[in-house]
Amino acid sequence: MKAEPDLNRITLHDHLAHLKEYWLAVYGFAPSMIYEGPYIIKNIKGTYKKYKKSFPRLLYEAFFKYYMLGFKPSEYFEYQLYKNDYKTYVPMMELIKGSKINRMAGDLLASKYLFKKKLLENNISAPKLIAFYNHKGKKITHYEKPDNKKVIIKPDTGGGGRGIKILESDNYKESLKSMNRDYIVEEYIKQHSFLNNIFPGAVNSIRILTVKEKNNYKFLKSVLRTGRNTSKGVDNFSQGGLSIKIDTETGVLKHGKTHFKHGDLEHKTHPDTGFNFYNKKIPFYDEIKKLSISAHKHFPMFGIVGWDIAITKKGPVIIEGNRIPGLFVYQIHEGMKPYLIDTVYYTET
Repeated sequence: MKAEPDLNRITLHDHLAHLKEYWLAVYGFAPSMIYEGPYIIKNIKGTYKKYKKSFPRLLYEAFFKYYMLGFKPSEYFEYQLYKNDYKTYVPMMELIKGSKINRMAGDLLASKYLFKKKLLENNISAPKLIAFYNHKGKKITHYEKPDNKKVIIKPDTGGGGRGIKILESDNYKESLKSMNRDYIVEEYIKQHSFLNNIFPGAVNSIRILTVKEKNNYKFLKSVLRTGRNTSKGVDNFSQGGLSIKIDTETGVLKHGKTHFKHGDLEHKTHPDTGFNFYNKKIPFYDEIKKLSISAHKHFPMFGIVGWDIAITKKGPVIIEGNRIPGLFVYQIHEGMKPYLIDTVYYTET
């Protein structure tokens, strides 16, 4: 019988995977002014007067002045650095630096399969694990039968909503056999009616940021991510979804925003459904906060984690944990540096 992997063991593969992520981020920053340039110029051309600066001045500040301070050109507009204090924001290059925090923590959050097993072994609320597909051996390992008519399949590694598919529970096996990478199969979540009313075309999730300080765990920030008609069935902000600010203490929703390349607009109602979410409270918010802290305690090797949490009619469930959590979805609402400056994010990098 094949022995189960030691989930806490740090391997050479883990180190190499982290280095790959780090240098991809570094080299992704360098050419950002080239690939971001066309849509930035398109978005601000003709509307630059609202920024109360000349068109040449905007280009100079976005593509040179703040770029030299570590901000991507798009961040200049998304964080409204033309009027906000840049010192309260974590620039992209400091985010890359912050990615080193979990460099010695192993592969538990990089692999959705290992992550899911860890959750279930510790009775942490999460969607059912239906199956795991090993593409090298073309083998499907089954765990539980799906209760719903649909399942969701995800690449075992990767992020940004890429590769995720929603399939009929009777047909997923045939689809897996054509995949050229490992996949995890989970039950499809029936989300709480409140979130379904906001947008029914995706499982809308709460992105939670928690940090570990010695033996204490702290809940820092949260946002609600919702899908849109253009986001291809996922709620990811980079794919065109909406990021809605949540009052940290009360769980009350504030304004929502779209990515700069998707219009950089502010909303109090969902742009596709028309649902007015402003000043409405997230259901089970106290339980969500407790669940994220409880989960982090089972992953003490990680200094900072971004949790994706869905809400069902019975309460919150953890979808994923992110070992290099992007701050972008928070910082389009407010700078995160004041919340992070005295945490592991800066003290251990």
